[in-house]
Amino acid sequence: MKKLLVLILLVLIASVWVAGKMTLDSGYLLIAYQNTTIEMSLWVGLSILFVSMFMLYVSIWLVGKLFSSGDVARRWKYRFSRKRSLSKTNAGVIAYLEGNWAEAQKNFDQAVTKSDMPLLAYLAAAKAAAKNEDYQASDAYLRQASRVVPSKTVAIELAKLEIQIQRKQYEQALATLLKLRK
Repeated sequence: MKKLLVLILLVLIASVWVAGKMTLDSGYLLIAYQNTTIEMSLWVGLSILFVSMFMLYVSIWLVGKLFSSGDVARRWKYRFSRKRSLSKTNAGVIAYLEGNWAEAQKNFDQAVTKSDMPLLAYLAAAKAAAKNEDYQASDAYLRQASRVVPSKTVAIELAKLEIQIQRKQYEQALATLLKLRK
């Protein structure tokens, strides 16, 4: 803010100085090229020069913005999709806590595409699908989780164990427990 005030003050001082010089002598500018001559006062010529330089600067700036607009749009789209993913994850958690399993599954499924935490979204979607008794979708979410984040097998296997116990598949749950123990 202080820099802006100083700049305005300097422009005002320069304007007063230039106005004083303009009243003393208007000057004379003659531009001749082959058979063409252009005559004007020095101050009009300088004004045309400054306006032309400003227009050139603005044109170059606009061309630069035009070429960088793709980057701006990409960054905006990335931020928007991350925000949407977070919103869907939050809505999924709320729906899960309220016992609305189908809504939770739908929200987690939509959140997983741009999520920073795809494992969390997949596991939550698998648990919501299992609570909704959509066991095929639940198994599919667990497979996708192990494909996307293969290093987190313990978390995936624990979710699978919980779903197997819920489905009363005690033999498979025992096999999963033994696998986890190793």
